[in-house]
Amino acid sequence: MSPQQIDGRSPRVTDDIYSLGARIYELFTSKPPSYRGDILHQVRNIDPPTIEERLDEFGLKNPIPPEVSAMIMACLSKDPKTRPQSARAVAEWIGVTSPEIPRLVAS
Repeated sequence: MSPQQIDGRSPRVTDDIYSLGARIYELFTSKPPSYRGDILHQVRNIDPPTIEERLDEFGLKNPIPPEVSAMIMACLSKDPKTRPQSARAVAEWIGVTSPEIPRLVAS
């Protein structure tokens, strides 16, 4: 859940982008961006450790391409204006595009 949703604001596409980033982060590191302590405070106010920091914390080896790591961390931005604005923008960031992907929302 994005910081904005925790605060009760109406859902937006950028909230889904935040959630996408959180899920991918968890897939690569074995833990969500915030997983202990006051999670609501962390989601609202504290940037999560980078993927590389989290992997080091747990002694995990999982080489992540820098552009993928940067994209994930951008998705987790507290400010929705600085997150990718669509799923297409996320895909384009990491070079995954296809003419078969329909344009549902203008990027």
